[in-house]
Amino acid sequence: MKGVIPVLLLIVLGATLAHAYLLGTESLDIVYQATQGSVNIVPENGGSIWSTPAHYPLIATNAYGGCLAMADRPYIYQVYLNTSFLYTLLQAITSALRPSTTSPATTNASYITVILAKYSIVSLFTPYGYMEWSYGLSNANITAVATNCVDVAVGTVGGRVIVLGEKGVLATYNVGSPVTYLAYSRDGNTLYVGTFNGGLYQISGGSLSQLASLNGSVFYIGVNPKGPPYAVSFYKGALPHIYIWPLGVDLTPGAITEYGTNTPAVAAAVSQDGSTLAVGVYDILYVYRGGSLWYTALLPSAPTAIAVSGNGSIVVVGTLGGQVVVFWNGHRAAEWDAGAPVTSVAVSWDGLTVAVETWTAVKFQRLAIGTVKIVDPVATIEISGPEPCINETIDVVSGGTTFTYKVSNTTQVLLPVGSVSIIPQYRYLTESSRCAPLNNVSLTITGNLQQPIVIYYQLQYRVSVNPPGLVSGPTWASGTTIYAAQPSVKVLMFGGPAGAGTTADMTLDHWLINGTPVNIPAPSIAVKINGPTTVTAVYRISAPPVVQINSTARWALVYITAYDQFGNPVASGYSPYVTTYPITTTAYYVLQYLVTTKWPATVNGSQSIWADQGSYAAFAAPSVYYFDNGTRLYFRGWSNGESGNFTAQVMGPMSVDPVYSVQYLVSVKSPGTVNGKPSAWLDRGSTATLNIPAVLNSSGSVRTAFAYWIINGKAGPSTPTAQIAVNGPMNVTYATKTQYQVTFQSRFGTPSISQTWADAGSAMTVEVTPAQVWSPPPLLYEFKGWEAPGGQSFNSPTVVITGPGVYTAIWSLNPIPLIAIAAAAGGGAGAYILIRRRRAAAEVEAGV
Repeated sequence: MKGVIPVLLLIVLGATLAHAYLLGTESLDIVYQATQGSVNIVPENGGSIWSTPAHYPLIATNAYGGCLAMADRPYIYQVYLNTSFLYTLLQAITSALRPSTTSPATTNASYITVILAKYSIVSLFTPYGYMEWSYGLSNANITAVATNCVDVAVGTVGGRVIVLGEKGVLATYNVGSPVTYLAYSRDGNTLYVGTFNGGLYQISGGSLSQLASLNGSVFYIGVNPKGPPYAVSFYKGALPHIYIWPLGVDLTPGAITEYGTNTPAVAAAVSQDGSTLAVGVYDILYVYRGGSLWYTALLPSAPTAIAVSGNGSIVVVGTLGGQVVVFWNGHRAAEWDAGAPVTSVAVSWDGLTVAVETWTAVKFQRLAIGTVKIVDPVATIEISGPEPCINETIDVVSGGTTFTYKVSNTTQVLLPVGSVSIIPQYRYLTESSRCAPLNNVSLTITGNLQQPIVIYYQLQYRVSVNPPGLVSGPTWASGTTIYAAQPSVKVLMFGGPAGAGTTADMTLDHWLINGTPVNIPAPSIAVKINGPTTVTAVYRISAPPVVQINSTARWALVYITAYDQFGNPVASGYSPYVTTYPITTTAYYVLQYLVTTKWPATVNGSQSIWADQGSYAAFAAPSVYYFDNGTRLYFRGWSNGESGNFTAQVMGPMSVDPVYSVQYLVSVKSPGTVNGKPSAWLDRGSTATLNIPAVLNSSGSVRTAFAYWIINGKAGPSTPTAQIAVNGPMNVTYATKTQYQVTFQSRFGTPSISQTWADAGSAMTVEVTPAQVWSPPPLLYEFKGWEAPGGQSFNSPTVVITGPGVYTAIWSLNPIPLIAIAAAAGGGAGAYILIRRRRAAAEVEAGV
């Protein structure tokens, strides 16, 4: 006999408690939980009502949690054995036990076929775990499940939607793409289908129709009893997008979560009445009501699960950071730490019970306000405060129980007997004003109180303190209040050169009180609070203005840009002012070089500048620079060879000096000249030529002539043309002299000068040649001097010129020759007397 015997080998894959998700009931007295290895029904008080092993199960329930649908998804091995193989095996064993010479009969080849197949089991249970029906599906890789608590619909990777009931498969539909989400309408008559390629379908009355085609894949469908469902899809293009249909909303960048079993998924939920849709993307919660954005809220970390109360007033968000945040009508109403990343949340219809699932546990939290009224004893609580603060809520804590009272001015209340703590509550009048209690009271009550308990209240105003972290002081205050700021703080600085450091200084500069500057840098300030107030400390950011490289190169600060903690620029400038903290800064420095010149030249208007690399420096020099003392500088050019003003690009240190010659003013009194001019500017150390006519004026035999030069009051050269060295400013005049025309005459011989112009008062030596004359012999006449025109005699060849005219030579008779003759004649005495008389007569004659 031949045939095939199937053997089913169940393979359990990863059946450990790890990632999971929850489905809640109407009152949230229980939750349905799916883990990787089981499905559990968990009551509010803990423990487990029911549990069954499962393999990566998917679960579903209806709007009020009236049942539990489960899709168990194990892989199985289908093993097929050929019966001829068993016969051959038996023959082989027999032959081994009974040796025979007869060969065994030939048989067909045997084989074993092992097929790994997907086998899913779909079941429907009551809320307490009773199985209503179960059905197995072979080769069905289930990706989504939904139920109306009568039928169960599953979607597959192959794009099939299979509807099952107590009698098995009721219907099968093909949507052409892997099914990603299923949801039944509130009445259970319509099934909504979302697919991997963005198709949104509905199955109603046994027919399949498409509602919409969305970008990306549909990862959430929220049923709206009042209209079409909400569909949320995720699309990964150049940017990730979250699309919400039919609202037409595109949340970019979008995000999905893979943290859990039923993933990937979008953190989204819809209220049971269909009025409210909540979607979480990164750290933002978007809540839509009536088709429009109602509010957004910042989340402490990425959302992983969201649940919404029946009427949408309460939204519960679980986050990857482990926080559970409850929003009530748009306001954050509660928050606590679940202690681990949240995998799923569920909420009751009224929103006052929350179930939170983490890696290892499910915990419930009830939110409620209770008021306890006791009869005895009677006491009086009196409130003292300003007019707005006389109707307050007072908590009284006794034995772990909180009693709440509404007190209006002086009100009789019933307090518990025993030790009590009276804790008045804050009451917020507006966002910026509140009634604040100033005291708590602790006492032991044994009977009726004879005196009122006085609670003091103060009307306080909100004070916005900026920047937070640097300014300390109450954020609610009234009257004169002190606020203090850190005088300075270091902040990170990027972009500076080596030597600039990695921090910038953030230094308190002044205060702003409601936008009005208070220009004092004091670290504390007294502010009168009589309304909502903003107290802002204004800080100035500074960095090293210069980072010196060497004596001729440096980095110079150009500007600083400050960024807030989100990377947004908040201020920029050389030393910008900021009111934000924490901040980081970037500093921009420019490379500069030292550029110099010498006075009186300038480079960009100065003798020394630090110029940016690549900038241009303008060198300028006056062609002439005058001092007040007859001295000037005369421009000759530049040390780099330039001949006039020029501009140069700065690519390194530069030192370009002007080349000047020092010149002095040489002025000459007319008609004198210097280098042919009445005055001249001459280089220091040069030679100047002075020139003047030798005779300045003349009248007959008398004239005025140049005598000598007078330079800066001192006598100089006496020649009309003279060379002088220029070593300073010169004021040149001259001295004059009177000259007479004189004539020299002589009876005998020839005068050495016959006629000339001679300086008045000067001495002239005029010789006569020969100086002795025999006329006639033996009479010997000798030259003795001169007689001036005025009759004055000079007994030597030197005569003093006293006026113009003729100067006559004086001759005298020498008696010695005559005496010698007389002695020879014997009449010496008579001869001597004769000679004396003749000599005297001769002198008289010669002088005529």
